[in-house]
Amino acid sequence: MRKTALACLVSAAIVAVAAQSHACSCAHPDPPLEALAASDAVFTGRVVAIDGDESYAYRLRVSFAVQACWKGAETSTVLVFTADNDAACGFPFLLGGEYIVYASHANDALHTNLCTRTRPLAFAAEDLDALGDPACPVGVEPSTWSLMKLRYRD
Repeated sequence: MRKTALACLVSAAIVAVAAQSHACSCAHPDPPLEALAASDAVFTGRVVAIDGDESYAYRLRVSFAVQACWKGAETSTVLVFTADNDAACGFPFLLGGEYIVYASHANDALHTNLCTRTRPLAFAAEDLDALGDPACPVGVEPSTWSLMKLRYRD
């Protein structure tokens, strides 16, 4: 009986360690203004396409129609890469979803992941308040931006 219990305990420990070694683990993200300073691009946008990346297995290319920009996304469409699963810290973007994206350059392309402040706009009130009005020349008109902030607050 004791050997069976010990074998079960050891097996459970091995499974737990194996599961933890493949899971994404993040520290609490920086506050919005610190995340802005540390990122190469910060913008809000709607996902218009999600495709696999032929160059790298397990990576997705996500195209955004930019709605507002604070840094590094001065075009109407921005391409961001992320891992294709959350165990590798890939962000689970949905086609048509609206997000605030914090991205950094790696290998001449923008990348984001679960460990950044990237999140659906519906959960970005703190970010929108802290960041203030958009700073880039691309995106929605200022009057429309005011309405958008109201939509995603509270």
